Amino acid sequence: MSLVDQIRSKNEVSSPSVVSDGERQKLSIKDTDFLLNVLMKSTFVGSEIEQAYSVISKLAEMHRRNIES
Repeated sequence: MSLVDQIRSKNEVSSPSVVSDGERQKLSIKDTDFLLNVLMKSTFVGSEIEQAYSVISKLAEMHRRNIES
C-alpha cells in the first residue's frame, strides 16, 4: 500500500452517524448542511487550520453520501 493510500484510508469517513444513549443516530442532509455552513462561516488560525480542513473534508464527504443515497 502506497503512502498516499495509507493516508487516504486513515482519513476515510465512516457512515454519517453519532452515538446517543447507546443508540446510533444518523446525521441527515439538513444536519450535515447546517454543520458545513457553520464551519464555513468560522475563522480558524494557526494550528487549527489543518484540523478544520480535515473535519470539513470528512463532513463534506458525509454530506455528499447523504445526498447521493
